Amino acid sequence: MSEATEIKNLARLIDAIARRCWRGIPSLLGKAPMTTRQQLKEALFSRYGEERVKVRSGLRKLEGHEFIIEDLMIDNADPILGAVRWKEIVEAVRWYHSSHRMEWTIFTSLVAQTETGRAKWGNVGAARRLAQRYDISLSDVYDIARKTPLNIAKAVSMGAAQMTFNDVPECF
Repeated sequence: MSEATEIKNLARLIDAIARRCWRGIPSLLGKAPMTTRQQLKEALFSRYGEERVKVRSGLRKLEGHEFIIEDLMIDNADPILGAVRWKEIVEAVRWYHSSHRMEWTIFTSLVAQTETGRAKWGNVGAARRLAQRYDISLSDVYDIARKTPLNIAKAVSMGAAQMTFNDVPECF
C-alpha cells in the first residue's frame, strides 16, 4: 500500500468515525473512548434504511438520503490502525482543531447537522447557513467538509501535531 493510499484510507476512516460512530467526534478529540472495532465495522458498512441495494460504486440516492458506498473495508482498516497509534490520530485532530478552527467548525457543524437530519430548516440548508455565517462560498463549505479528514490524515502522516514553529531549523 503506498503512502498516498494509506493517507486516503486514514482520511476515510476519520470521516467514517466522525459521521457514523457513537460519540465519533468526541472520540477523535480524545474526549470519549476510542472507537471500537465493532463500531468501526458498523460505520463502514452502514446504510440508510433496511433495504438492500445493489450498487457498483460512487454516490447514490436511497429514499431521499445520499450515501457513499465505502471502498474501505474493515480488513483494510486494521493495517491503518496498526500502523498509526490512536493517540497520534487524536493529537492530529486536536492540532487541526486548534490550528484551523474555522475549518474544523465547518466540518463538525455540517457533519452534525447532516447526520442528525437537521440539515435543512426553512428552505435553507446547513451548508448554505455555514457559507453565510463565515462569508464563504457554498463550494468552499463542501470543499472544507471533504478535505478536513484528508488534511488530518496528512497531519498524522507528517507528525504535524508534534511539530511547532520552534522546531523548524534556521535556513541561514
